[in-house]
Amino acid sequence: MGEGIKLPVLNGLGRTNRIDNWLNQPIAMGVALTAAMLYTAWRLFLYPDSIYYELEGSKVMSPIFSPNVLEWELFGLKDWNHPSWVNAAILVLWIPFGFRGTCYYMRRVYYRTFFASPTACWVDEPEINKKIGYKGEKRIFILNNLHRYFLYA
Repeated sequence: MGEGIKLPVLNGLGRTNRIDNWLNQPIAMGVALTAAMLYTAWRLFLYPDSIYYELEGSKVMSPIFSPNVLEWELFGLKDWNHPSWVNAAILVLWIPFGFRGTCYYMRRVYYRTFFASPTACWVDEPEINKKIGYKGEKRIFILNNLHRYFLYA
């Protein structure tokens, strides 16, 4: 086996010899993910009753509430006397959000964006990440392994 060339790496959060705009992608994804989470929370909890809008004689349903499973007779949900805070989105959205949130691409995005681990290829990570080190997916991050089960839900 030949020996590889060991390139110098600058130490410190975000320090690198890279000349491209490597920080653009984590910032853009962080803003987009945060905006999506805030909009979803705002839509679910501040406007839970306005599932659809009447527009020129037709119903336009919000994508957050589609489909409205509370009107289905399939599981007896139409007759269910549910609490006022329960709406169609709370019953449905956990499946696609769970599937997308645990997929490998999205895991890479939020690890890089919110935890800076790793920030990007050939970019140094925070000192605390070096001190802690990688200990596998434990505690709450073990839920990332539920990805395959969300596919079947």
